[in-house]
Amino acid sequence: MDYLEIGIIAIEFLAILAVGFILGKAIHRTVVGIAKVFTKKTATTLDDEILGAIEGPLKAISIIIFVYVISERLENLSAINATINQYAYSILILLGAYIISDVFGAVLRWYYYEGKRKSRIKIDDTILPFLRKVSKVVILTAGIYFALYIIGIDLSGLLTATSVMAIVLGLAAQETLANIFAGIALQLDRPFVYGDKLKFVTGEIATLKSIGLRTSKLEDSSGNIILISNSELAKQRLIKIKNKTERKNR
Repeated sequence: MDYLEIGIIAIEFLAILAVGFILGKAIHRTVVGIAKVFTKKTATTLDDEILGAIEGPLKAISIIIFVYVISERLENLSAINATINQYAYSILILLGAYIISDVFGAVLRWYYYEGKRKSRIKIDDTILPFLRKVSKVVILTAGIYFALYIIGIDLSGLLTATSVMAIVLGLAAQETLANIFAGIALQLDRPFVYGDKLKFVTGEIATLKSIGLRTSKLEDSSGNIILISNSELAKQRLIKIKNKTERKNR
């Protein structure tokens, strides 16, 4: 293959990228525009949340599909078509994982603002951030794993090294892990929810604002923010002060 043929292939490949980008973007805009017409007519905002979450990744998917389809039609690119196909599948897997993660996040976001008033399934607000973080990590990790597997990267050695490193880091960061697991336990057990007024054994009263991965945030009567580690909060003897509504219902 001489330099002229290489130049022609390079020009054809760049032309494919340009045409694929233009067509993919045009088709994406048309499909999203049609979808928005239908979502505006529905009574729920769930479809709007999902469409907003997948709109960006769908554009990339449309472009990749058009690049793939056009490249298959050109015989001059047969030498690199296998590479294009391989990486196209890998990228599509990554984008698919990203879409699934964002759709799950959109459903949780919709449930927080609207769904909990209509759904028969009741999920405590305090557990929603935990579900979002865990689902995002799990889905994206699985997507990265399969995407690398598609392009022929063996992850067995990496997983072994990562496991050993995780053990070493776990021993070195026992306190941090204790706070993380305590935060998970607090969110799963749900002894109290955001906005509850809690009384400590010292007599101090504070309102629970959030439970993070390592620390929890509370606010005292003066508006000062109190940060306390999750493991320390889990050990505290706390009294939940009932509001007027809870007292009336009782």
